[in-house]
Amino acid sequence: MKMGLFSGILLVLFMITLSQAVDDYFWLVLVSGGLGAGALVLSGMLAKGSKSRSEEDERTAWSSNLFFFALTNLAAACTGWFLI
Repeated sequence: MKMGLFSGILLVLFMITLSQAVDDYFWLVLVSGGLGAGALVLSGMLAKGSKSRSEEDERTAWSSNLFFFALTNLAAACTGWFLI
């Protein structure tokens, strides 16, 4: 959970800096929204059941990391959409 949230925040901060440098917030919406949506889909795909308990625990950890990565990026993309 912490790693997904931290990496999502780092990407959002990088995209905000890039968007301000080029004075175009569409970059924030495009990159953060696209990666957030993709991560959300992957998170849902990994949340499916598995055969063994250890494999299920690993998939749950990946799924929660991707979910929090997607959450931060989609929140930034929605905020960026209103700044355009």
